[in-house]
Amino acid sequence: SVRVRQLINATDEVIWTTDPGNDSLPNLVEFLCDYIERFLTPAGIYYRLDVPSDLPPVPIQSQARHHFLLAVKETLNNAVRHSNAKLLMVQLRLPGDFMTLVISDNGVGFDVEHARPGGNGLVNIQNRMASVSGRAEIASTPGKGTTTTLTLPLHEILRNGRKESHI
Repeated sequence: SVRVRQLINATDEVIWTTDPGNDSLPNLVEFLCDYIERFLTPAGIYYRLDVPSDLPPVPIQSQARHHFLLAVKETLNNAVRHSNAKLLMVQLRLPGDFMTLVISDNGVGFDVEHARPGGNGLVNIQNRMASVSGRAEIASTPGKGTTTTLTLPLHEILRNGRKESHI
């Protein structure tokens, strides 16, 4: 059943997120691409992934991976539930010491200033990214789709709430 699949997927994610063997950028990106495919295919949304093939083996702590993944999930969930999009573009870039994931759809868009009252999705995404020293920018125009840019610093890793330089 769908419910059982959801539970298995959720369990897989928890195991993957907490496994220190996955603490690297290539592992995170591979998991994300797989997740995007599994999430969007049943929803009937086409997608294009634009991801560099030679990702550096930068370490990414489980806390950062966890919050980043949840921000991506919330972004995809919003697209599936509210956008009526037919196509989603996902671009990964590594400018300097940052990883930037840009998720854009060709859906109905919305007025960011007057987002649905009681809708916490956008705030959740921003808070998740802020909790791991990253940021989320959400841009949308009614009738023109929505673009969410998630930026995660790669030069700092979080350990016990303290920031440490990792160069």
